[in-house]
Amino acid sequence: MNSESSSNGPLTFEKPAEGTKGNQLALEPSQFVQILEGCADAVVVSDHQGFILFFNESAERIFQYRREEVLGQNVRLLMPDIHAYQHDQYLQNYLRTGEAKIIGKGRELDARRKDGTPYPILLTISESRDAQRRIFAAFIKDNREKEKWNTKSGSNWNR
Repeated sequence: MNSESSSNGPLTFEKPAEGTKGNQLALEPSQFVQILEGCADAVVVSDHQGFILFFNESAERIFQYRREEVLGQNVRLLMPDIHAYQHDQYLQNYLRTGEAKIIGKGRELDARRKDGTPYPILLTISESRDAQRRIFAAFIKDNREKEKWNTKSGSNWNR
């Protein structure tokens, strides 16, 4: 990758190196954003302090916020109070120790919609870092279908 970059909203991407061929994959920044926008699952990207950098259309649908309302806000906005209260401490502990408790693992829990109502989700978080910064991507699956199935079948899966 070369040093030129292009910005697509608050996320910055490196332009692919000239002449990329063969098994090397290079995406233009706009292609990457289109892929994230087209995901059926919600995608929320935040920085190392928890401030939202990216919020796709599926996230708008699940959380009932317009992206303009959440960009630059802390991700705690999307969590019930019990998780929101502890989020910054979890994040600081991870940044200090490197001990990942939920990064790379799926977790079932409730999120919080704009109107304050709980919403069942499956959350997976991944991390990306370079010399300048660390970002976290949350991939959020609507878990209501599983909730309906559990109710109908009498199953009691723990969260």
